[in-house]
Amino acid sequence: MTDLPWAGDACSLVAALRAKELSPTEALDGSLAAIRASSLNAVSFVDEKAAYRTAAASDVTLPFGGVPMGIKELVSVLGWPATEASLVLADQVSPVDSTMVRRLRAAGAVLCAQTTSSEFGGINCTSTRLHGTTTNPWDQTRTREGPRVARRQPWQGGSCRSHRAATAAAPSASPPASAAYSG
Repeated sequence: MTDLPWAGDACSLVAALRAKELSPTEALDGSLAAIRASSLNAVSFVDEKAAYRTAAASDVTLPFGGVPMGIKELVSVLGWPATEASLVLADQVSPVDSTMVRRLRAAGAVLCAQTTSSEFGGINCTSTRLHGTTTNPWDQTRTREGPRVARRQPWQGGSCRSHRAATAAAPSASPPASAAYSG
């Protein structure tokens, strides 16, 4: 077991999994440890049992084989909350996987967590009555802004890869210009 999430991008994690530098279960251990340790409030739901089952059976020859990933709460995942970050929908559960989720599963992704969003994705600040405020990883007195930052938020805090992990830049030591936003 590792308490540290993978520090590189999803492509380098796939290479490490294929080289047996670590197992999909160890990669998941690191992501879940980081989610538990985070104070960013960037994750609204964790599906540990299903994630560990998927990680244990991962085929690392697939494009995202064994890579732990977080999915925005605006995207349907079978059996996960379907709240759209709205208090009105707090008890809803998704009856289906979205097309994107079906494709990620087919590519071997280990879906482990649902990441926070603004209500219905309607504003550029994640602060909802359902989940509270998601904070900026560089300055927790500030909020994060918009979908572009939201895609990076969980792994900048060290939690997991996003559904766009293969194309996203790794976090840098200095905050992006968007980190100055305070909503």
